[in-house]
Amino acid sequence: MATTAPPLDASQLRLLVVPSPLSPQKPSKRGEILQSKSDWPIFRPIALPHPSSPNVIVDFFVAGKDIYEMNKSCRSVGVCSALLPPQLVLSDGSLLLATPVDPLLLLLPHLMQQAAASFVPLLEAVAPPKVDVEVRRNLQALAGHSAVLRRLHWVSDLRMLSAAKPAHGETTGAADCAADTSKPPESPASVLAESAPASIEEGDARGSAALGGSLFVRFNNDKTLTFLLRKHGKLVTAIARQRSSVPLGASEADQGGGPPVSTSDASLQAFALSLFSAYLPKTLTTALEVRLRKEGLLREEKPCLATSRAKAPQNPPSCGAKVAKPAARAAGAAAAAEKMAGAERDDHRSCTPTGPQHSARRVVMESDSPHAYCLFAPRVGKSYRVEVERRPEGSA
Repeated sequence: MATTAPPLDASQLRLLVVPSPLSPQKPSKRGEILQSKSDWPIFRPIALPHPSSPNVIVDFFVAGKDIYEMNKSCRSVGVCSALLPPQLVLSDGSLLLATPVDPLLLLLPHLMQQAAASFVPLLEAVAPPKVDVEVRRNLQALAGHSAVLRRLHWVSDLRMLSAAKPAHGETTGAADCAADTSKPPESPASVLAESAPASIEEGDARGSAALGGSLFVRFNNDKTLTFLLRKHGKLVTAIARQRSSVPLGASEADQGGGPPVSTSDASLQAFALSLFSAYLPKTLTTALEVRLRKEGLLREEKPCLATSRAKAPQNPPSCGAKVAKPAARAAGAAAAAEKMAGAERDDHRSCTPTGPQHSARRVVMESDSPHAYCLFAPRVGKSYRVEVERRPEGSA
């Protein structure tokens, strides 16, 4: 009698699609299955405010030192679900997908609110008093994450009291926490040091100072924008590399991949911004977009064709003006429609009307392709959903 895999424990959430470092071990023999629960990575939930909407509390998941956002993915067509063992697929054929989240992004909204005007102890700056006690504890624990402590100077000014040796943007003394002093122009070496994470020892020292209440932080908007620009640039590079990679099933003659995709492409920059903005508060998203436009990486958005038609003024004919006959009006309308359709095909843009509960944003991913892929990133209530739709042949 063939053995079956043990059912997943409902009290513990296991990741179905995991990165290679956390992938469950493959059976050593054909037909062998994993019986032990310890063979599967276990994700423990942690309630935190969502970075784009700090008033909304959602569950992120922790596995080791990594923090993930869990999303449910379901495909109505295709056989990809059949390629996985049955115990990994949910009852409706969908999968749970995990996205690693930078813990520093989760703390940015609170640093902006609590430490924008003056220096505040780190554990007070990251934990607003209006949230629940459990959420406050989770935020304070997140502030002690090594990835946060070693890069805290990327988004804020640091003041450490009674520190023996200042490092990476830190100064000592209580007077520095009360008033800001003017700084001389930074040298290229200091700028390079500011862009590098602190050492492990310095991160541990910051953690000890934070627990003792002697690590003060103040949100720095310029540093934060520089940090966000670097992350946005990495995202653009990753998307461009993926588009230029060799497709699955390509022959050996095609191992060179497709033509390289320029990272300066405005549509690529806009697509990356649409993905990145889902993890930023609105004020930072606007500031980042303004910075990208200032540097010429984003072009000005053209008004939606449907919106232009809806807002077009309907001027009544003036006195004495000739009114066109029905046949002439029909011919004129047909010509105008053909002209609009041609303009829309040339521009390769489209808009989707949205309701008050769906703040959908549609971005053309492949503007040079007649079958462009469009990204929908609507926010429905407290959840976020990303869908990819392919235009049918012959559509404008």
